[in-house]
Amino acid sequence: MKKILIVVGTTASGKSSFALEYAKQNNGVIINCDSRQIYTEIPILSACPTEAEEAQVPHEMYAFLTGTEVYSAMRFVDDTSRLLPFIESNGQTPIFVGGTGLYIDALINGMSPIPPICECVLQALKQKKKEKGIAHLYEDLLRKDPELAKHLEPTDSQRILRGLSVYDSTKKPLSYFQSLPKQKIIDREFEVKIISRPVDELYARIQKRIELMFEQGIINEVKNLLERNYPKNAPVLQSIGVAEIESLLTGEMTENEAKEQIFIKTRQYAKRQRTWFNRFEEKDFLAS
Repeated sequence: MKKILIVVGTTASGKSSFALEYAKQNNGVIINCDSRQIYTEIPILSACPTEAEEAQVPHEMYAFLTGTEVYSAMRFVDDTSRLLPFIESNGQTPIFVGGTGLYIDALINGMSPIPPICECVLQALKQKKKEKGIAHLYEDLLRKDPELAKHLEPTDSQRILRGLSVYDSTKKPLSYFQSLPKQKIIDREFEVKIISRPVDELYARIQKRIELMFEQGIINEVKNLLERNYPKNAPVLQSIGVAEIESLLTGEMTENEAKEQIFIKTRQYAKRQRTWFNRFEEKDFLAS
């Protein structure tokens, strides 16, 4: 069976454009591997495919969740494992594209064998967080799973709750399960193509994208998002650009200052992505 292509690269590298052209030539369906492009409220901020691009080839798993929903690598693999047979039964070619390393790693290598977590346990922890605060839960995690806790920020609500919910459900720390051999969920072979650019060129592309986002209406997009009054820990609100635009709307930043802060954070994110993709031995460099 033919290997499934995964097109990866840093933000603004041009991986989506490459995937689009490849899909057009190979009767392809593009499947999203980006943890921001799953949310409906931020198509501009997350650089989702345009209507014109979606008209050229089918795109799956873009802008399908509201911003309060937490989406895990396990859920991503579960969703794609159901989607792949449907695409292939239609004679189409699945093509994954994105820059979220956890999703890509789960596709290729599988997941740690973590038992299902009872929803009642998670709800009890959320109530405890509401009553006592995240700092209290972090202290609890330090006692129950110090190996996990030392790798987390004390304010990382999502991962702290995850770690505690696993321990409280199984009486074993999440770090124990993470140390076990991964179990491959999608029994397929994958081919990874890395789209990379020289650093100076990449930074210029990031700046150009930020300018385009402002032209396309990123300020109104974030304004509408903030008017939904989501909880401060809603996943969508953690996206690069939301806090900066909020500061612009409240007068704490000028537009140029907001652009500069978004550029700095995006550049830092791209650097982390580069480090992750360096694990692959073979690199493909995209010509200009």
